[in-house]
Amino acid sequence: MVNLYIDITGVLVDKTVMCLKKGDDILVFCFDVAALPKIENSYIVVRNNTWKAADPYNILMFSLDGSCNIETNGETLRLSKGESVFIPANQSYTRTSVGDEMCKLLYVHFSTAHKVEEKSFSQAAQQMAEKKKKLEESLLNSNNLFVSEMTDIYLVPHSDCKKEKILEVGEKIEKLLTKYKADNYLYIAVYLCELLATISRSVCEKLGSYDADTQIVEVTHHLKKAVWYIKQNYSKKITVEDLCACCNMSQSQLTRYFKSEFSTTPNRYITEFKINRAKEMFLNAPELSIKTVSSDLGFDDQHYFSRIFTKLSGETPTEYRTRVNNFPRK
Repeated sequence: MVNLYIDITGVLVDKTVMCLKKGDDILVFCFDVAALPKIENSYIVVRNNTWKAADPYNILMFSLDGSCNIETNGETLRLSKGESVFIPANQSYTRTSVGDEMCKLLYVHFSTAHKVEEKSFSQAAQQMAEKKKKLEESLLNSNNLFVSEMTDIYLVPHSDCKKEKILEVGEKIEKLLTKYKADNYLYIAVYLCELLATISRSVCEKLGSYDADTQIVEVTHHLKKAVWYIKQNYSKKITVEDLCACCNMSQSQLTRYFKSEFSTTPNRYITEFKINRAKEMFLNAPELSIKTVSSDLGFDDQHYFSRIFTKLSGETPTEYRTRVNNFPRK
C-alpha cells in the first residue's frame, strides 16, 4: 500500500525548511497506490499564454525550462525550472506566463485505484506517525533485514528539492515521448514513480517534525537505530559501546530500553540475532563449515560460537545442520 500526501499550497519559505506554526491547517491530498499509477496521457508543451482547465485525471506538472504561474485552489504557485506542481483530478487550474517568458512544461496525467482524499497537514502528519510507529515496531520484532511494507510516499507538489534529479528524470520521459514504442508506457510509469519518490524524501522530514504530539516515542526511535545497526553489522564483532555510540546514549539507558521492549539485554539480543543468522546459513548453505559460519558472524573463537549455539538452540551446530538438511520423508 502506498499513500501519497501532497501539500497543494506549497508553503516553502526557503529551499530546505517549511515553516509551520502549531495550528496551521495546510491542505494535504492523500491517496493509495497499490500498483503503478495508470498513465492516462503525457506530453510536452512550450507556452507563454494563459490556459484554464480542469482535468478528469490527476496532473503532475514539471518545468523543464522557464517559469510560469499556476493558480489553483485559491493559491498562486510560481513554477520554475526543475520544480513541480500537483493538480488533483477535477480541480480547475489556470496557467499564466511570467512576463513574456516561455515555459517548457512536462505534463503527466495519471489515475489511481483510490480517490484522492483531502486532509489537513496535522492529520496527515499524525497518520504518517502512526503508520511509521507500527512499521518500526514490526522491524524491532523481526529478523528481516528489509521491511517491504515501508512504502508510504509523501509529496509537496510545489517542490524545488533536487532540481537536477527532477530535470534528469523529466528529460528521460521527454525522450520517450518522441519515440513510439510498445514499452514506453511502462518506462514512463516507472519514471513517474521515481519523480514522486525523489520529492518524497524532503516532505517526510517536514511531516515528521510538524508537532511533538505526532512523533514516534523516543524509546522506539533509539531502539530502531540500535536494532538497525545490529542488522547492518551482524557480520562484525558488535559491542554495547558500538550501539551506545550509534544511538548517542549511555549504556544504562540502552540496557533499560532493551529490557523494557525485549525483556533482554543488548548483549543477549546481539548474540541471539547472530545465532539465528547462523541457523539460516546452515539451512541455506549446508556446505559451509562451522568455522566459516562463526567467522562470518564476527566470532573470534569457533569453540565459543559452538558453546553459545548449543546453549541457545539445545543442539550443537553439527547436529542442527544435519537435522535441517536431512528431513525424513515421513
